[in-house]
Amino acid sequence: MAEAWHSQIISADSRQVYRELPIGSAAPSNAELLRVNHHLVGSVSIHEHYNAGMFANDAERILSQLFQQNSTQILVGGTGLYIRALAEGLDDFPEVPDTIRQYYTQRLEKEGIFELQQELKLRDAAYACEVDLSNKARIIRALELIETTGIPYSNLRKGKTKNAEFDVCYIMPEWDREALYLRINERAHRMLSNGWIEEAQNLIEHRKLKALQTLGYPEIFEMLDGSISHAQCLEKIQQATRRYAKRQLTWFRNQTNYTGVDVSISDSELELLMKKIDRRRN
Repeated sequence: MAEAWHSQIISADSRQVYRELPIGSAAPSNAELLRVNHHLVGSVSIHEHYNAGMFANDAERILSQLFQQNSTQILVGGTGLYIRALAEGLDDFPEVPDTIRQYYTQRLEKEGIFELQQELKLRDAAYACEVDLSNKARIIRALELIETTGIPYSNLRKGKTKNAEFDVCYIMPEWDREALYLRINERAHRMLSNGWIEEAQNLIEHRKLKALQTLGYPEIFEMLDGSISHAQCLEKIQQATRRYAKRQLTWFRNQTNYTGVDVSISDSELELLMKKIDRRRN
């Protein structure tokens, strides 16, 4: 689509933005990068602080330049919060007192993530159903704000949206679930065989960084520690990825007015879809 529209691509993936994680984040290949110019892939280090608000600012700056060349550009993702931050803006959250932040940080260290997961389920069941429960940073962030305000995090997120200076058309590939899960399982196996373990090994001393608290790396670190076998590591990554894919699908269905596209679509059908989008945009 980018080639047909002579457009460029902005990645809305919260892990592809890190330059040290090309394999684990399934970043675009060199061949793909040569075909179409991509933005916000490998643009920051895992040692730098980066969040959805910073992404939205970066993406808006890039889009303002790209729209001078072409009125249609493509955002690919990925991370629902990043997409929402760019398309709708982020909610304004209150400042969390240091005492509350320290309280949950210490609880994580002493009790582990399971107890905090259970607390989130009790205090905000709606958000607990949506969030990646293995993402320690997001769970702690939600609990901090719930404790600070006394309001469920899912309610705090329903703030005012901004008036974007562009129109957004959401397109979601639609897979047969069995085919999707088979693809996910094969992908995890291929990534581990193509250097993901070595990539994680080189980063193991930084394992506590927020950027590495993401799908796949904790499982590989467990294997490198000798806690689980290679087969168990693969199985855990496959299972976690399937769950994440399910949450992504749920997010798009609930949060966006999307156009579903069968992955087996022909070139002629895709051309018709693009013309339809052009008419809607104009």
